[in-house]
Amino acid sequence: MPKRQQRVGHGIGAITVAILTTVLLAGCTGDQDEPEAAASSSPPPAAGVQTPLDPTEVPPIETEPPVIPTDEPGRQDSVLDRLPGEAGSGCVAVNDERDVRSGTMAAGNFAEARAQYSDSAESEMSFYFIPAALEGDPELVIRLTQVNGSGEKEIRSAAIETADEWRFYPVRFAIPEEGTWRIEATAGDENRGCWEATFQG
Repeated sequence: MPKRQQRVGHGIGAITVAILTTVLLAGCTGDQDEPEAAASSSPPPAAGVQTPLDPTEVPPIETEPPVIPTDEPGRQDSVLDRLPGEAGSGCVAVNDERDVRSGTMAAGNFAEARAQYSDSAESEMSFYFIPAALEGDPELVIRLTQVNGSGEKEIRSAAIETADEWRFYPVRFAIPEEGTWRIEATAGDENRGCWEATFQG
C-alpha cells in the first residue's frame, strides 16, 4: 500500500511539472508576440510627408548678393581693376603674370608670349591691349625698347575686337632679341601703359 501511494505521488508531480512548463512557455511566447502586434498596429509614415517647420526656426539669410561691376558709358575700368599691376603711371614689372594692368591700359597674354618665344624666338607672338576709355577707337601705338640695350621697335594698329562686352586691340609682333623689354602703349590721350617683360629662348 505505501508503495502505490508513492507511485501516485510521482505521477502527480510529473503532471504538475508539465503544466508549469506549458504555462511558462505560453508566457514567453506571449511576451514575444506582443511587440509584433503593437508594431503592426501602427501604420508606417506616408512617403514624402514632412513636418512643417516653425517660422521661428528658419535661419536668417546671411549671404549678400554679388556685386556686378558697372562702368560709365564709353569706359571699361572694371576689367582693369580685377588684374594685377598698378593704376598709377610708370612701368610695371610683368614677372610671371599673364595679364597685367599699367595705368589706364592692360596687356597680355605674357605667359603665352614667353612660351612662344622660348619655342621659336623669331616668330611673331600674339598680344592684346585693353584700353580703359573707348571713345573714338583711337589708333594703338606700341614702342619696344630693350632695357639696358639698344634695340627699339614701333608697332601701330587700328584693329579692335570684342570679347563678351570688352573691347581690345589684338596685335602680333616679334621680340627682336632675348632679354628684358619695355613695352609702352598708347591709344589716344586717355589710354597709356608701360610693361617690362623678359623673354628667353
